[in-house]
Amino acid sequence: MNRIAASIALALPLAVFSVSHAGAAVSSCELAKTEVEIFVCQDHKLRNLDEQVLTTFGRAIMHSPKPEQHEVIIGGQVDFQNRLEKCGKDATCLKESYSARINELIDLILRAK
Repeated sequence: MNRIAASIALALPLAVFSVSHAGAAVSSCELAKTEVEIFVCQDHKLRNLDEQVLTTFGRAIMHSPKPEQHEVIIGGQVDFQNRLEKCGKDATCLKESYSARINELIDLILRAK
Protein backbone atom coordinates (compact mmCIF):
# COMPACT_ATOMS: atom_id res chain seq x y z
CA MET A 1 0.00 0.00 0.00
CA ASN A 2 1.52 3.34 -0.97
CA ARG A 3 1.82 6.21 1.50
CA ILE A 4 -1.14 8.17 0.13
CA ALA A 5 -3.46 5.16 0.29
CA ALA A 6 -2.21 4.43 3.80
CA SER A 7 -2.89 8.02 4.87
CA ILE A 8 -6.40 7.90 3.47
CA ALA A 9 -6.98 4.55 5.16
CA LEU A 10 -5.94 6.14 8.44
CA ALA A 11 -8.06 9.25 7.84
CA LEU A 12 -11.30 7.47 7.04
CA PRO A 13 -11.73 5.94 10.50
CA LEU A 14 -11.13 9.42 11.92
CA ALA A 15 -13.88 10.75 9.69
CA VAL A 16 -16.20 8.09 11.05
CA PHE A 17 -15.02 8.95 14.55
CA SER A 18 -15.76 12.60 13.81
CA VAL A 19 -19.34 11.78 12.92
CA SER A 20 -19.95 9.63 15.95
CA HIS A 21 -18.06 11.92 18.28
CA ALA A 22 -19.85 15.11 17.33
CA GLY A 23 -23.18 13.63 16.28
CA ALA A 24 -23.38 14.52 12.60
CA ALA A 25 -25.71 11.86 11.28
CA VAL A 26 -28.95 10.55 12.70
CA SER A 27 -27.48 7.06 13.05
CA SER A 28 -24.56 8.55 14.96
CA CYS A 29 -26.94 10.41 17.22
CA GLU A 30 -28.29 7.06 18.29
CA LEU A 31 -24.78 6.38 19.62
CA ALA A 32 -24.33 9.80 21.25
CA LYS A 33 -22.86 9.44 24.72
CA THR A 34 -21.19 12.65 25.79
CA GLU A 35 -22.99 15.81 26.80
CA VAL A 36 -21.71 17.57 23.68
CA GLU A 37 -22.73 14.74 21.33
CA ILE A 38 -26.24 14.72 22.73
CA PHE A 39 -26.48 18.52 22.61
CA VAL A 40 -25.30 18.64 18.97
CA CYS A 41 -27.81 15.94 18.04
CA GLN A 42 -30.64 17.99 19.52
CA ASP A 43 -29.76 21.15 17.57
CA HIS A 44 -30.48 21.14 13.84
CA LYS A 45 -28.02 23.96 13.06
CA LEU A 46 -25.21 22.26 14.96
CA ARG A 47 -25.91 18.94 13.23
CA ASN A 48 -25.72 20.72 9.88
CA LEU A 49 -22.42 22.34 10.82
CA ASP A 50 -21.09 18.97 11.94
CA GLU A 51 -22.05 17.45 8.58
CA GLN A 52 -20.29 20.34 6.83
CA VAL A 53 -17.13 19.68 8.83
CA LEU A 54 -17.21 16.01 7.93
CA THR A 55 -17.78 16.70 4.23
CA THR A 56 -15.06 19.36 4.12
CA PHE A 57 -12.70 17.09 6.07
CA GLY A 58 -13.16 14.38 3.42
CA ARG A 59 -12.53 16.88 0.64
CA ALA A 60 -9.40 18.17 2.36
CA ILE A 61 -8.00 14.64 2.60
CA MET A 62 -8.82 13.96 -1.06
CA HIS A 63 -7.27 17.24 -2.27
CA SER A 64 -4.07 16.85 -0.25
CA PRO A 65 -1.74 14.47 -2.07
CA LYS A 66 1.07 14.47 0.48
CA PRO A 67 1.00 12.30 3.62
CA GLU A 68 2.41 15.23 5.62
CA GLN A 69 -0.68 17.23 4.71
CA HIS A 70 -2.90 14.38 5.87
CA GLU A 71 -1.15 14.43 9.23
CA VAL A 72 -1.90 18.16 9.55
CA ILE A 73 -5.54 17.64 8.61
CA ILE A 74 -6.00 14.72 10.99
CA GLY A 75 -4.19 16.52 13.80
CA GLY A 76 -6.43 19.51 13.26
CA GLN A 77 -9.48 17.27 13.48
CA VAL A 78 -8.34 15.92 16.83
CA ASP A 79 -7.78 19.48 18.08
CA PHE A 80 -11.22 20.40 16.79
CA GLN A 81 -12.82 17.54 18.70
CA ASN A 82 -11.09 18.72 21.87
CA ARG A 83 -12.37 22.28 21.29
CA LEU A 84 -15.91 20.95 20.95
CA GLU A 85 -15.69 19.10 24.25
CA LYS A 86 -14.40 22.25 25.98
CA CYS A 87 -17.42 24.18 24.67
CA GLY A 88 -19.80 21.88 26.49
CA LYS A 89 -23.40 22.96 25.88
CA ASP A 90 -22.45 26.51 24.85
CA ALA A 91 -24.10 26.75 21.41
CA THR A 92 -22.23 29.93 20.48
CA CYS A 93 -18.88 28.34 21.31
CA LEU A 94 -19.80 25.22 19.35
CA LYS A 95 -20.92 27.20 16.30
CA GLU A 96 -17.72 29.27 16.39
CA SER A 97 -15.62 26.11 16.67
CA TYR A 98 -17.43 24.49 13.75
CA SER A 99 -17.09 27.62 11.60
CA ALA A 100 -13.40 27.94 12.42
CA ARG A 101 -12.76 24.30 11.52
CA ILE A 102 -14.66 24.60 8.24
CA ASN A 103 -12.57 27.66 7.36
CA GLU A 104 -9.34 25.85 8.32
CA LEU A 105 -10.24 22.92 6.08
CA ILE A 106 -11.23 25.15 3.17
CA ASP A 107 -7.92 26.98 3.52
CA LEU A 108 -6.06 23.65 3.41
CA ILE A 109 -7.98 22.62 0.28
CA LEU A 110 -7.20 25.89 -1.48
CA ARG A 111 -3.51 25.68 -0.58
CA ALA A 112 -3.34 22.10 -1.92
CA LYS A 113 -4.48 23.16 -5.40
